[in-house]
Amino acid sequence: EGGACVQLFTRPPLGNPSDPSRTVAVAPAAVKQRKLEDEALTRHNSFFWFLLFNVWCVASAVVFAPLPDAVYWATIIIDFMVYDMFRESELGEVVSVLLIAPIFAGVTLCMLAILTALKWMLMGRWTPGDRPYYSWFHFKWASLMVAFSTLDELLNMIA
Repeated sequence: EGGACVQLFTRPPLGNPSDPSRTVAVAPAAVKQRKLEDEALTRHNSFFWFLLFNVWCVASAVVFAPLPDAVYWATIIIDFMVYDMFRESELGEVVSVLLIAPIFAGVTLCMLAILTALKWMLMGRWTPGDRPYYSWFHFKWASLMVAFSTLDELLNMIA
């Protein structure tokens, strides 16, 4: 009913060094995978890595969470600047209202360009491969996921 917590566990060693007759040939990929799992388990059980990763995620959220609000306020400020440019004419309000959607689209495209540049600065080209949990790659990937989650808010603002 209540369920149980999921716990990471340590697998028995590959093969059986104490009894060579029971040793099983193991693929190199399985050995590599086992090393990655062991490193992940060691780091997962470490208070230092747990704290460091969570501080990193909170810092990423503090940096990236305001992006949708920045887009909103940049749109409003630019629209007010447009209104101020046409304030003397009778068309100031009309121009301001007509340009708010293109201004919002432009500011949103700028934010998307910034996120794209951020992806290339942090990750570079995606390459297939196994990477250990709590590695530098994992930290950068978590930051990108936080940054890209702001896109959901942007899409909700548009819709």
